[in-house]
Amino acid sequence: MNKLMGLFAFIVLVAFLAILVIHVPRLDLSAVIALTVLLAAWDLYTTHRARHMATHVSHVHAKLTSYVSVCAPCGSCKDPMPPEAR
Repeated sequence: MNKLMGLFAFIVLVAFLAILVIHVPRLDLSAVIALTVLLAAWDLYTTHRARHMATHVSHVHAKLTSYVSVCAPCGSCKDPMPPEAR
């Protein structure tokens, strides 16, 4: 749902800025708007990627901790993987 709302907000922003460029056709304004759209797109992409990576890391952490007696990221694990999992 958050991804859809973010995408909808990005589309609304682009539509508003496109109307502005159409009604005020100036090169400097177009450059600023292009930069704004690129920054918003980059923010949307990195926000989605950060959530995806956090989910991926938690899944990997869950798999690792199922193999060890102590949490793998803490560095005090005796055997990070049993021999049959190697």
